Amino acid sequence: MNGDAGVMQMLHDIHASTEVQSYMQQVCTDLAAALTGVSAPWQHVSTRACTDSGALLPEDVPAALRAGNLRERCGILYNLVSAESAGQRRVLCELLRLSAGGAACARALDCMELRRAAVGLPCAPWDGPGMPAYRTLRAADAQHAHALPVQRAFPPLTARELRVQRPRAGLLCWTTGHMRWEVQRRSAYACDARHARESVVAGPSGHAFVLMSAMRIFRRFRLDMWLLICVVWLVGADHHSIHEVVQAAQCCGLRSPPHVSSLCVTRLVLEGVLGRRGVR
Repeated sequence: MNGDAGVMQMLHDIHASTEVQSYMQQVCTDLAAALTGVSAPWQHVSTRACTDSGALLPEDVPAALRAGNLRERCGILYNLVSAESAGQRRVLCELLRLSAGGAACARALDCMELRRAAVGLPCAPWDGPGMPAYRTLRAADAQHAHALPVQRAFPPLTARELRVQRPRAGLLCWTTGHMRWEVQRRSAYACDARHARESVVAGPSGHAFVLMSAMRIFRRFRLDMWLLICVVWLVGADHHSIHEVVQAAQCCGLRSPPHVSSLCVTRLVLEGVLGRRGVR
């Protein structure tokens, strides 16, 4: 998992990329400007539950949006577009109203994609009814053995995150994908991954699918950037493997060469972002 040297190097290379960080800064600047016309949005786009990675207090959201790490910012963006509460839907609908009304946020947001997000995003294709079971919930008494040590989280936790997290005995409180799910070794999904020599943690990433789909609300949308950002967000928090994030990107339209490992695909995408030969 994220203790593998090749994976950790990839996480560091993505996080160190000026291009990736600049892109995320532009997205967050656009969002902050759009939210200017929304009353008290922060309580609806943050979570203070210590079991959630990237959790923040509402009063810390503006600072994280301005200068947070990729995990903090992805948490804010995901909470905005996942629309799991009436408050979140209110924020999305208010943004839709402002954008359609010709306000400044219309320059940053795509009205049609925002409308789709406001009414609800589709579930990931592998989680639909009738799909074969490839994972089960891990037994509660077995979860602790898979808790993530503080020093293995990437990027390192910020002071804002530590105000919520409060690690115990060197272990983070957030529930990782590795803790929550157990992929069935005999499932077709696991067998295919083993055949391709890919690592699995919790199955294809629904969080990555939702964020990559929803971030089309921004006119600056780039799937290659969101693949890289989601790799840092989800792999660095031990929620998913790179393979599981790349699968989500492929469902969202990423074109990648066949018979190439997910780690190599991610490296090619990063090379493309850096202006070298790669894939988009």
